[in-house]
Amino acid sequence: MTGSVVYCIWNDEKTRRVEFYQRDEGSFGFEDLSYDSEEDAWIPKGAYSESFTETLEDAVREARARVSWLANKQ
Repeated sequence: MTGSVVYCIWNDEKTRRVEFYQRDEGSFGFEDLSYDSEEDAWIPKGAYSESFTETLEDAVREARARVSWLANKQ
């Protein structure tokens, strides 16, 4: 991905996060990441990087509909 992270939502335990980013061409997307302590790395969960929306708000709405742990997070 070429672009930059513009917003992030974490789970309460800080072991999962959804990063929202804006691509260089202007569209927005998101990725659900899980922390792997054995590898000391953040691992993508799902194929959400395929999401292309026109606004950050649309990306957040789509993530809440597609990422199960995020659906009930305020």
